[in-house]
Amino acid sequence: MRQFYFHQRNGIYYAELVTPEGYKLPAKSTGTTNRDEALLKIAEWLKSGIPSGRAREPRPIEEIAGIETVMKAMRRAGLNADDALRIVSTLKGMGLIDIAAVKNTGREAVSFVWFLESFWDYDKSEYIQDRLAALSMGTVSQKGMPVKIKNGLEHI
Repeated sequence: MRQFYFHQRNGIYYAELVTPEGYKLPAKSTGTTNRDEALLKIAEWLKSGIPSGRAREPRPIEEIAGIETVMKAMRRAGLNADDALRIVSTLKGMGLIDIAAVKNTGREAVSFVWFLESFWDYDKSEYIQDRLAALSMGTVSQKGMPVKIKNGLEHI
């Protein structure tokens, strides 16, 4: 059985390594245009594992194949927001990620750039308007207001 498939894309050699079960992994660049150098790099991957992650630590082909199987299963599954939160929770529990995840509320998504631009605009910021409303209702003290908002209040 073949251990890899070999091809060029834009002059760079790529390898599609084959798992012991016969499944092809996604093409991985050898980073070289020289055929012999590419074959030597592929031989090293087959012997020591495929470099992955930021540290570029070699991982066995079987391990990479397992990860690819999980990724394919997630793409094919009809995941909903609760499923996604369970996945994130599991990854957090394993100490692999440290992020906050919230369920999609169904509100219209906005681009990050628009969010930042509106956040710092006193008249458009939902955050500032929310804080001002809380201040006027007496549910938050002016002491808890950010300096920029307090400065803006002086001009009202």
